[in-house]
Amino acid sequence: MAIRRILRIDDAEDRKILKMQCRPVKLPDRNLKQLVADMFE
Repeated sequence: MAIRRILRIDDAEDRKILKMQCRPVKLPDRNLKQLVADMFE
């Protein structure tokens, strides 16, 4: 099972990531499928 950290708005380093410009998700994406599979483990 993969372990991923939850980003928090009150952490300065996480806030930088959360405030970044986003882009639309293109499907199917192999990495995204793996993330979804990990979430349902």
